[in-house]
Amino acid sequence: MDGSVDGPYRSGDLKQLRRAIDSITPRHYNHHGPGVTFFDLSHFYANGKLLNDFVDWSVRSLGDVGRTIKKVGGPEARAWPLAGALARDLSMRYDNEVGVVLIRKPGKLPGECDRENYETEYSKGTLEISLGTIEEGDEVLEIDDLVATGGTEIGTGNLIKRRGGIIVASICPIELAFLGGRQRFERAHPNVAFHTLLQYQQGTFHQDVGCYDMVLKE
Repeated sequence: MDGSVDGPYRSGDLKQLRRAIDSITPRHYNHHGPGVTFFDLSHFYANGKLLNDFVDWSVRSLGDVGRTIKKVGGPEARAWPLAGALARDLSMRYDNEVGVVLIRKPGKLPGECDRENYETEYSKGTLEISLGTIEEGDEVLEIDDLVATGGTEIGTGNLIKRRGGIIVASICPIELAFLGGRQRFERAHPNVAFHTLLQYQQGTFHQDVGCYDMVLKE
């Protein structure tokens, strides 16, 4: 499924939104390890207009699916501002009561938890969820800040489904398309709509920093 479809936005408006988020998002080379380019979304989150425009794009991309969502779930910690904003917007827009499910790192949650191991492009880890935060049959929107190899998104989806939730869609602002995370996610969770706003391809390799440029797809 192609999450880059313009939908109700005029193509020029959507292009402008992509460029604006791209221009305000610094890249830090080798931040999580050699060869890793880290996208710092702090400035995007702090910009009220861009954050609200992204939430609006997300809800519109969901279409009628958004009317029945009961929970928005995402992993610690950069998904949480988006999860809260989307839950609030969906609640107000459709006169619904949408909650937020916190997917956390090991040892952060008291009480009984379910856990899932995952792998990313630079590490291995574990995700945990408190039992009872998702009820059987809950329709859940999965949210994350960036999809690279898809490990975190697949692990989050596995937890949601194992606790009885139904993943109706997955949304990320940024996709590193050349790493194949979308394809891995769709194989792990078929028939789940996967939406990303900004897609990047691998650009020129910079010998001085040991990293590639990230080129925004128009």
